[in-house]
Amino acid sequence: MTDPGTGGGAAPAGPAAGGVPGELAEYGPRFIAFLIDCGIMIVIGIVFGVLAAVLGKVAGILASLISLVQLAVVLGYYIYLVGMDNPVTGRGQTYGKKVMNIKAIKVDGSDLGPVDAILRLVGYFVSEIVILLGFVWIFIDDQNQGWHDKIAKTYVIKC
Repeated sequence: MTDPGTGGGAAPAGPAAGGVPGELAEYGPRFIAFLIDCGIMIVIGIVFGVLAAVLGKVAGILASLISLVQLAVVLGYYIYLVGMDNPVTGRGQTYGKKVMNIKAIKVDGSDLGPVDAILRLVGYFVSEIVILLGFVWIFIDDQNQGWHDKIAKTYVIKC
């Protein structure tokens, strides 16, 4: 396990050239991390979907409750991994980011907290609204920030 304050290496000593506190993660690792996390969410969705279908046959209210639990699990997954100091990934990393050795940090170089994780998650939804333009923005922006990064005031850096 890496020290959550260092992201697996030396802590950034303030903003580097261009104001970024660390070396920006490249597009490829960010995209692969995103795909890994999507795969995890798909598996969670399938498990809960099957459970809801089976229990829904017994009572319709159970299917609704299962859907609410699924939403809580998905939100919890992201907020716990990204915004809290946890023994699995530290802070700022989902499983996908952990595998790709990248992490999200605040623009001042500090770790994300739960509120930052929520803002970033809200930013994901905003990034998806206009034909994924918020994600495409990562390729356009000189600091590799998508709309979700801009909203939450974060960078994704190499660990």
